[in-house]
Amino acid sequence: MQIAIEGHEIPISAERHLDKESPEGAEFRRIEHRRGAFQRRLTLPQDIDHDGTEARRERGVLTIDVPRTVASEARKIAIQGE
Repeated sequence: MQIAIEGHEIPISAERHLDKESPEGAEFRRIEHRRGAFQRRLTLPQDIDHDGTEARRERGVLTIDVPRTVASEARKIAIQGE
């Protein structure tokens, strides 16, 4: 599996080898392809912290944590007029 940050996108590519049937009682959230290569490209917001990005895979689930920069916190804006 390969993951990288390219500008404001994360391209993900991997190859899946699944030659046997699922074990009895196994649960799946989503299976896109039973075998073969696949690619996905995720678009990120402008205000991310590239250095703080982490990825992990547990029990076949890929989790990517992409923190936002401090400047991206919400702020209140005063409304002018009436």
